[in-house]
Amino acid sequence: MKDSMLTYVSRGIIPVLEFFDSRGVGLGYTPTFRLMGSYIEYDLPPMYAAVRAGMMTQQEFEKSDKTRILMATMKAMGLDVSREAVEDLILSADFSHNSPFLPEEGEICIFEEFRELVGTPRAEYYLAHETWHMKEKDAGVIHTHPAIIEGTADYAGWEYMGGHIYLSDPNSFTNGPITVMVYRVLKNEENPLRALLRPEVRGRISQTIIEEISGLIPDIESMKEYTRSRVEEGSITEFDRRMLASPTKKTLLAGMREVGAERLADELEPQDVSLYLEMYRLD
Repeated sequence: MKDSMLTYVSRGIIPVLEFFDSRGVGLGYTPTFRLMGSYIEYDLPPMYAAVRAGMMTQQEFEKSDKTRILMATMKAMGLDVSREAVEDLILSADFSHNSPFLPEEGEICIFEEFRELVGTPRAEYYLAHETWHMKEKDAGVIHTHPAIIEGTADYAGWEYMGGHIYLSDPNSFTNGPITVMVYRVLKNEENPLRALLRPEVRGRISQTIIEEISGLIPDIESMKEYTRSRVEEGSITEFDRRMLASPTKKTLLAGMREVGAERLADELEPQDVSLYLEMYRLD
């Protein structure tokens, strides 16, 4: 069975690579595959690409969208925080999704649960999605907010599938609402996938997301649904796990201080963090 699954993905990646080549965004190499056990052990989705490039340089960090998007999110929750405090949190090792498992460079890992998707359109979508992560890393645009990374890979998967995973159903995607925003930015581009690698286009995507977040009156159920989707996808951190187990202000502040974001914890301590906590109250 393992051999048949490996044969499936090895064959399935060929039309994905040909598709990206035809759009002028070829990867330039064929990813390798490694068969794993259950993804639950690693807290990862059924298919996982090695795209992490180590710590960001200061220049990359200054260009990153993570700070602005997280600040906009907190502002929408009624929280007043400084840029410096948010940067402390972003640079903390635990806040970023760092699984103890790290694939080799250029490798896509296939977990046991992927077997249930073999032969389905969802499997084809996953192959394109994970391959696009590799393309963005090679193009030097992978250092951005995780929501944008997943949203752009979702869009690439949607392009590959020819729209068979419909944008009218955001739940079809790993990061649905963000994917729809990516589509809005790219819909008038002659070659959307090539445009997706241009810094100015990614800047427009980032700004679109910030404007959407900043104008929100936080909807509790939507926030909880986003957290649920991250849990199901396996994109939560140890910090998230602690908050899910005990969604209290004490847990929040202690967790931030433990990962090195003391300044942010100090700024949040006198404030009402009720909306922030609600994201983790899923019962």
